[in-house]
Amino acid sequence: MKRTDIKRRPLSDTVLANLEDWFNNQKETWSSKHISNVRASLDELYIALANKRINQTQHFK
Repeated sequence: MKRTDIKRRPLSDTVLANLEDWFNNQKETWSSKHISNVRASLDELYIALANKRINQTQHFK
């Protein structure tokens, strides 16, 4: 099987929306420091995913 035959499945928008819902529900019970740390981690995840998508797009042009 060639590398180009492998389908890449990005994290779906539904999964990301569920992650945001989970975060919003959980933060009611968290300290402000914990909320900030988790929010920063989620933001880093979004940036990493965006960069990966950009790199994959550039790679397959």
